[in-house]
Amino acid sequence: MKTLIKITVSSLLITFCLSGCVRHEIVEPEPTTTTTTTTTTTTLPPEPDFSRKDMLAIYHTLVDNIKTRNVDAIMTCYAEDGSYYFSDMTRADFVCYNGTKRVDGADEIRANWTDRFRRIKKDRIEYEVQQVNTSPDDPYIIFVNAWDNADFSHYEMITFKKLDDGSLAIAEHKVVKAKEVRPLLHKDDKKK
Repeated sequence: MKTLIKITVSSLLITFCLSGCVRHEIVEPEPTTTTTTTTTTTTLPPEPDFSRKDMLAIYHTLVDNIKTRNVDAIMTCYAEDGSYYFSDMTRADFVCYNGTKRVDGADEIRANWTDRFRRIKKDRIEYEVQQVNTSPDDPYIIFVNAWDNADFSHYEMITFKKLDDGSLAIAEHKVVKAKEVRPLLHKDDKKK
């Protein structure tokens, strides 16, 4: 029995010594560092190509000079390749100087305004803006020509284009019936 105790104690001692020599360590993996470069680009909305202020300045130049019948000043508002026309829905006697419903180019528009002032002898000419749209896709101003609208329910609409030098000019000047522009009226301006 002594031998059995000696063997048991020896085995426990050996086990204890061996276990003391073995190092139990929990090794956690070293964190790896990954460097990622992120570039944040803030995209601001583009400046509108057609500012309300610039469009209204052209409109006011146009109507102020229509009131004074200054054809030279009126022509500063139009693009060289601009057009002026009456829609087919306007009365038959609403025609350009050449008897057609449309004229194209600065020289033709000049001749049309000269003829118009020769034929129309109204003393009171009043205009009122109804709608301004600064959307780059379709920039326009719709306005009432009070001396035509009162009797004939006509509106005028000018659309704009950007010239090579960055300035704006009238690309089209249309005289239309109210029902032609009614869907556009009171539509919120996209860029105020």
